[in-house]
Amino acid sequence: TPVAPPPIPTEGLRLWLRADKGVTTHANGTVSVWDDLSGNFNHARQADSAAAPALVENAISGQPALRFDGDNDSLEVAHSASLAITGDITSFFAVRFADFGFFRAVWAKTEGN
Repeated sequence: TPVAPPPIPTEGLRLWLRADKGVTTHANGTVSVWDDLSGNFNHARQADSAAAPALVENAISGQPALRFDGDNDSLEVAHSASLAITGDITSFFAVRFADFGFFRAVWAKTEGN
């Protein structure tokens, strides 16, 4: 039985990404834009379809998910004043790593580090 998605928090959001809303794909099914639902327009983007994660429908309890291949997939969120966070930050991810043979990261502040 599909599980209903949780309610969207409404206060203090800087970035809110959900796989079931606001995902635009390239022709090959990989993600080109993942809309920020916080209202801050911090959309995640990947122009290169070969470096983008795949959108997988019905991945978890009937809900979609983004699948990163662990090789070169990434999405970028451009710098904005709303993301210049100086205090505490809370992030929540639901992930499943297929292996731990190499370093695995969920997010980074800069591309080079």
